Amino acid sequence: RPQPHGNGARALTLAMNLTSDDPATRGRVVAVRRNGRGDLYHLARLVLNKGDREMRNKLAVAGALVVTAATCLGIGIAQGASSPANSGAVHHAAHQPAFTVFKGSAATLFAVVNFDGSLARGYGTLSSKHEGVGSYQVLFKRGLRKCAYVATLGTAGSTGVPPTGYAGVVGRNGHVNGVYVQTFDQSGSLKDEGFHLVVSCPPL
Repeated sequence: RPQPHGNGARALTLAMNLTSDDPATRGRVVAVRRNGRGDLYHLARLVLNKGDREMRNKLAVAGALVVTAATCLGIGIAQGASSPANSGAVHHAAHQPAFTVFKGSAATLFAVVNFDGSLARGYGTLSSKHEGVGSYQVLFKRGLRKCAYVATLGTAGSTGVPPTGYAGVVGRNGHVNGVYVQTFDQSGSLKDEGFHLVVSCPPL
């Protein structure tokens, strides 16, 4: 069983001193000190039930110290000894990842579209077309409703100066495999411009 040491041991010792005149609470602190377990919620209930302000303050401090000590021992506050899901070996926080490791792989599609709506190049792209001033439709070879779309103004070549302005994207109404793109100049007016569109999707 994990034993308190360092900051954990000092916190528990101070908690015991603060609760020397409250046997019930002191017993809980001793239980934590002995085997790294104890009903921390019991301390909270005692704090709420005590009418004496001085004792309430003592118990509040003691409860915080026990939580600190439990953290040093790698014990989560929500871990209950009586819960079947939490029974067994003590889990140490230092050995658990802070997040679930994502093991999937995203599919990345893209299209480079000229200012006239023609497709310069792409990956997984079906077609592109100009639908009005600064308005374009780009269709891909798979459904895109669960995907993310990002577009930026740009030309298809490797020379010249890139256009200034911005682009907006939304899923194409009536086409589950389409993206609707609008391009704007710096003043916010629609303007025909070439753009690069990247679509990132979860696996099918």
